[in-house]
Amino acid sequence: MGSGTIEVKPNIAALTTLDARTDAAIIVDQLTAAYKTYTASSGNVPERVRIARPPHDTAAPPRILQQISHWKGVLASEKRAESASPPASVAATKS
Repeated sequence: MGSGTIEVKPNIAALTTLDARTDAAIIVDQLTAAYKTYTASSGNVPERVRIARPPHDTAAPPRILQQISHWKGVLASEKRAESASPPASVAATKS
């Protein structure tokens, strides 16, 4: 059996693509963009997107808004929890 060393270098491209937001924040942004696109197109979406729902689905906007409302609630809960607890560095200095 041989031995040796390996050097692992950081992938700078991967570092610049990190999205540090929570899942809820990302989902709210994506749903908002979807809703804006849907309403701007008067519900006319490309066939490749329409596969999961019938054309002229009038329930889509309310469902999207319902999901936006839900995920905004999750996001607000996360923000409240974050502001209620001090950062780890502050908590460590108080011990």
